[in-house]
Amino acid sequence: MKVNPRPSVPFILAFIVLVVLSSNSGAAQESGQNPTPIIIYLTPPAEEATPTPESAYGPDGFEPNDDAGAATRIGFQVETGLTLVGADVDAFTGFLKAGQILRVSAAVYGQLDTRLRLIWEGQLAAENDDRAPDDLGSSLTFSAPADGHYVALVDKVTDADGSYDLETALLAPTATPTPSPTLTPSPTWTPSATPTLTPSPATTIQPDNSRSLAGPAAPPRTTATLSATPTVTATAAITATEPISLTVRYLGPVEEESETPATTIRLLVYYDANNDRAPGPGEGIPNVSVLAVDALGQRLAQTFTNTQGEAAFSLHDRDAAAVARIIVPFVPAWSARVRAGEVNDGMVLGLPAVRLPVFFPVAAPEGAETE
Repeated sequence: MKVNPRPSVPFILAFIVLVVLSSNSGAAQESGQNPTPIIIYLTPPAEEATPTPESAYGPDGFEPNDDAGAATRIGFQVETGLTLVGADVDAFTGFLKAGQILRVSAAVYGQLDTRLRLIWEGQLAAENDDRAPDDLGSSLTFSAPADGHYVALVDKVTDADGSYDLETALLAPTATPTPSPTLTPSPTWTPSATPTLTPSPATTIQPDNSRSLAGPAAPPRTTATLSATPTVTATAAITATEPISLTVRYLGPVEEESETPATTIRLLVYYDANNDRAPGPGEGIPNVSVLAVDALGQRLAQTFTNTQGEAAFSLHDRDAAAVARIIVPFVPAWSARVRAGEVNDGMVLGLPAVRLPVFFPVAAPEGAETE
């Protein structure tokens, strides 16, 4: 028979509990009180919660602005690198004068599907989900009936997170042509026929050759009749018309529609710190200069990356047709080709991780002090 020389752990714990119970019972009996029972609760170990995968998009620089009370004040501009994650709602506010026409547009990237709502004096004034059957972005216009502040709310209608650019701009009212006045022609005189002279019959002279037996013959008589009656008739219709007054009002320049479609460019610049060859949270490089150039290398537009390392262009008219590539001056060996008149999304410039510390030159943001 094999004897286990070492007692098990449960046996030792049970022995300690019995000793404590015995000591407490003896002390209680000596004092004349009932012993206090000892209750031991055994709680099973909590199961480890399965971590929820984090979204690839972090909060943008305007958070928190989830309602009208915390709305971000903006003007007429383009804000890039905004994100919608989970149940996030972005609120923006601005001031309009009476008669001004506001256009708010959201250009989406990836699978993000946005919805735009405009609140005026606490009431929903305009709303848009998709601005086109093949465009998940949103766009709406609103004409201010009086001076006041508006609130634009941006949220998503699907579960997909993503990023978007928000553009707020003023539109010029469309000029309405004034109808041409109707002119009444001057009266026309209608003359009557030429006066007609109707002469009497030809003068008739009848000699009298009769002789009177009683004396000398009487001298001959001549009888002449002349009749002329001219008739002049004139008929004219005259209509008097009062002067017509015209009022010309200048409504501002008419916004011409561009025949060349806009060219949209989006670039992500990041430092691959974990060397996984993919952009991750916190790896975007802010304030990096990015240029859009034509085929000859001439600069058409310049922008800087935001806090997530994203840079965006929206080119119109001649620039939209002439743009050929985008470049980053601090990385002269890199450039990317641009398709004019299309949406150029998904451009990425990744800098590989190195062991030695590196300094990536970036442009200082406005208002920052440099040493």
